[in-house]
Amino acid sequence: MLEKIKEVYQYFRIQILNGTFTIEGCDEHYVTIKVDGYPFKFWVVNGTRWIETKEESFMQLEFDELEREIINGFLQPFFRQYQIDVVLEEKIKELEKLKLKYKEV
Repeated sequence: MLEKIKEVYQYFRIQILNGTFTIEGCDEHYVTIKVDGYPFKFWVVNGTRWIETKEESFMQLEFDELEREIINGFLQPFFRQYQIDVVLEEKIKELEKLKLKYKEV
């Protein structure tokens, strides 16, 4: 049984390191991916050193520094786009408020 658990553990690590996953979503601190339908939530906000799976993940996986850099390379573009989208949305709301205020004057 222990050997099967190790095999499954390695399978998911390899899939993630090969980029064989889908991005499910991002928020202020995390990127959630799925490997074969199983969710893995990664803390990504503080850079490579802190890349790790969180409790909400299907399985807790450990990665060395080089592996974290590889994973970070896959996840950061999605996380950065999320941040850009959030800032853009906030700026659009600000602009709309200013337009309304300007019309009142």
